[in-house]
Amino acid sequence: MRPQVAKRGKTDFSFNAVTYVAIGGEREFAEAVAHHQRYYPVLPVPAEQAIHHGPIGKIKDVVAEYAASGIDLLVLMPEVRSLRQLELLSEQVLPEYQH
Repeated sequence: MRPQVAKRGKTDFSFNAVTYVAIGGEREFAEAVAHHQRYYPVLPVPAEQAIHHGPIGKIKDVVAEYAASGIDLLVLMPEVRSLRQLELLSEQVLPEYQH
């Protein structure tokens, strides 16, 4: 898509995405779904489809897929109210993408 954007004269352009995550098991996923539904009462897709969830390895794979797509910025939005979610992301996912 970058060539099409450049062809239209847009030189300062980036591809960005926001993705919702819940690291852990069923308890964390249930909390994430409840939070997501409370915050977004009308959803374009079910919360269960909008949230990437599972063990940290699965979340790492999701982030790697986004990175492989050539995205410029990915915003990870933890849906579980626990600082441990941020710690896991910062310790086990983000170091691979720091420049």
